[in-house]
Amino acid sequence: MKILIPILGFSKSGGYRVLSNFANEFVKDGHEVDFLVNENSDVPYFPTIANIAYVNIFGELKKHNEEIKKSESYFKSFLSILLGCYRSKKKYDVVIANHSLTIIPVYLSTIRAKKVYYIQAYEPEYYELMAGTKNKIFYYLSRLSYKFPFLKIVNSSIYCNYKEIVTPYIVYPGLDFSLYNGVNRKKKSEKILTVGTIARAESQKGTSYIIDAFLALQKKYENIEFIIAFPSNTDTKNLKYVSINPNGDSNIAMFYKSLDVYISAGIVQFGAVHYPVIESMACGTFTITTPYYPANDSNSYIIDSKSVSSIVKAIEKILHQEFEWDKRTEKASDDVKEFSWAYQYQNLLRIIESN
Repeated sequence: MKILIPILGFSKSGGYRVLSNFANEFVKDGHEVDFLVNENSDVPYFPTIANIAYVNIFGELKKHNEEIKKSESYFKSFLSILLGCYRSKKKYDVVIANHSLTIIPVYLSTIRAKKVYYIQAYEPEYYELMAGTKNKIFYYLSRLSYKFPFLKIVNSSIYCNYKEIVTPYIVYPGLDFSLYNGVNRKKKSEKILTVGTIARAESQKGTSYIIDAFLALQKKYENIEFIIAFPSNTDTKNLKYVSINPNGDSNIAMFYKSLDVYISAGIVQFGAVHYPVIESMACGTFTITTPYYPANDSNSYIIDSKSVSSIVKAIEKILHQEFEWDKRTEKASDDVKEFSWAYQYQNLLRIIESN
């Protein structure tokens, strides 16, 4: 098959890791894959062996200039996708759209190919949390995206019947278990509990609640070390912590393995798959999280949403050894085995070929 994946622009978001890895699996399986992106996009943060077609706003192929000043413009991306699809000289069998804002230009381009919408989140809720007229417009465009006649595939069961989304097809994201595993973990100190998180600027990720919990714990305990990945994304004033910037999957995996406890505190779309949760679980790191799949009280510790006190209580329970640590982390390692790239790729391929 010849497959086209139009995107708004490469970024560090976990959704682009999914696209890169599925593209890699398609290529290894003998298919031809092209990413279509505006010439102003950055290079892929997550490596891909697929071809990348950089185009201008007229849909014309351009040589990518890595020194060009990067800027985000939905208007430019819209035109690049619309005219890039329309003017493409290749005859594609499948177009896989991922972000809600890529659906309209793909549809309007009238490209003759099977159109797939791989849904990794209900994006209108994210825009609803952000201020400004632009985000209000994006909110309505995102809602509209689910109305178009694409083959819809979701990445979590909660999206099978979620507001405007209706579909029976589920393909989970994957993990590279050669990196994300419990091998070569840092030994836990007998005296110090190492607790960490990945800071995110988006309010829906809940980082502010984690920082406030760290501040509260810092005042009460001297035997907790806090490690924050990418701390520039949040306000960490008055907090004593170790700052790291673990770029790339290998470094991210080592970050999880250096921790005793990882905390995730997202505030929306519970039951969805959240990458840091499955990554930390796979690495054998005790995971404290709001209810994201497949975390539960047998393989992690579930906290309340938007609750600093719930995070503090969870850490205090660990300090006081109130439950079986090893039993939960071992169960977590088993429960994430379904997130295999090879298995999920075969699932994706089967759904596309049978519809």
